[in-house]
Amino acid sequence: MNLIQDPWIPARRKSGKKEIIAPWQIADSFDRDPFIQLAAPRPDFNGALIQFLIGLLQTCFAPRDAHEWRSRLSHPPSAEQLRKACLDVASSFEISGDGPRFMQDLTLRGELEALEPAALQERVKPIGDLLIDVPTGKTLRENTDLFVKRGAVGALCPSCAATALFTMQTNAPSGGQGHRTGIRGGGPLTTLILADSLWAACWLNVLEGDIFLRLTGNPEKRAPAEQFPWLAPTRTSQEGRGTTPEDAHPIQIFWAMPRRIRLIFSEESDSCGLCATEAGTVVRSYLTKNLGTNYVGPWKHSLSPYYVAGDGMPSPVHPQTGGVGYRHWLGWVQSVSDGKTSREPAAVVERYLQQANDDLRLWAFGYDMDNMKARCWYDSCMPLTVCDARIQEDFAFHVAAIIKSADIVAFESRTRIREALFPKGCEVKGDLSFVSKRFWQETEPAFFAALPSLRELLRNESDVIPFLEDWHNVLVRTSQSIFNDLSQAGAFEAADPKRIALAWHHLRMALFGRKLKETLGLPVPVSGGARKKGGTKSNA
Repeated sequence: MNLIQDPWIPARRKSGKKEIIAPWQIADSFDRDPFIQLAAPRPDFNGALIQFLIGLLQTCFAPRDAHEWRSRLSHPPSAEQLRKACLDVASSFEISGDGPRFMQDLTLRGELEALEPAALQERVKPIGDLLIDVPTGKTLRENTDLFVKRGAVGALCPSCAATALFTMQTNAPSGGQGHRTGIRGGGPLTTLILADSLWAACWLNVLEGDIFLRLTGNPEKRAPAEQFPWLAPTRTSQEGRGTTPEDAHPIQIFWAMPRRIRLIFSEESDSCGLCATEAGTVVRSYLTKNLGTNYVGPWKHSLSPYYVAGDGMPSPVHPQTGGVGYRHWLGWVQSVSDGKTSREPAAVVERYLQQANDDLRLWAFGYDMDNMKARCWYDSCMPLTVCDARIQEDFAFHVAAIIKSADIVAFESRTRIREALFPKGCEVKGDLSFVSKRFWQETEPAFFAALPSLRELLRNESDVIPFLEDWHNVLVRTSQSIFNDLSQAGAFEAADPKRIALAWHHLRMALFGRKLKETLGLPVPVSGGARKKGGTKSNA
């Protein structure tokens, strides 16, 4: 199967019809019944497939300039134009056969027959192990696969096997001694601009050619193996050798191959364990070996946000426990710095907010990994509010202020509920982070509803103080409601009225105190009855 020429990607049209398509068909019938989303059997497969499509467009069809990028958004190329553009690399995208295979180690092709039985058992894995969330190793030995059961996937059709392989290479968590992580580390966060059609969702996340080439890597490295590493013997990490951006073409950020894997195809008809398709050829196992490519140095992927510490080295953001929400706006949508560490959005998000006019959505997804263990898959969308250049600075200033104010109140809410429930000095067993999580969830609708209002106020050069006061009221109401709900949630006889009253008093002091109001930019009471303005961008 060739991943350029053959249909293998499941997608759904606006009419609801599901089809299996080749990559060059993503804009088919764009004006009549466009494809609107991917329809893989797993959400992590959808996340991997859209990165495959974006990477292919960036490789074969990158726009020359901003004008072409904007024009193609609503006037996509024909399927034939895309097919011809991708044919140059089609020979590099074979999933099976005796030669180079997509995302598979070229040096492993002759090793299967030469392996001794003991080595064979260690190096040949069931195909289900290629799925990141499938239990392996210690989980199986200790019989703790309680929710995701072992052996559920015994065979994969070539399409699902190709997707599973790309998903693993793209997310590549830690896999034991010498099994390398991906170019963005294990389980990276991906943030994309999302639109109402599959074509637009892909094209919005493709950068102009010259911008992309300046992002990372060495543009002079144009040999096929420097773009598609599976075309040559693997650049292994034996003797500590690393692969830096100087060693590869920038496009390898999409085609990085940290794991040494070679699929073993079986010419036996069987049903796919994921999509249930009856296939004449299936994959039941794969050969693997450690010491694959070790990507080191200042790699920067166009689809991930980064933080930069004092050493100046960019580090990709990874999903963390607690989910995805507006508390991540700073760093995912808007750059922010605290003097020691700066956080910046993905290059495609930053470019869109600078050049576009339409409010769309941010799609954020990725695995929350604990080394080799997948704790959770996060997949969420949030609205994006786009501002014209004239008010971008003021908008960013006030958005940062309202998020920082929410962070203060979330912390105070959790602290005061702990104070109300437990005596001072008591060692609290358990996790109270659910208090902060509830606060963020309950204030999120108000936050996203507030952004267009703030934009309109700034466009009209209106006073934003009433807006900030309304947000302050949202914070106060939500915090007090959560406190009232949780401060007496334990046994009635264990409640201490004095302790609860004192915690309430401390909460009120924080909610109406100087720190919160100065953070928001609200007037702050000062001695003598005068009032002091807290912010410098209030437009009062």
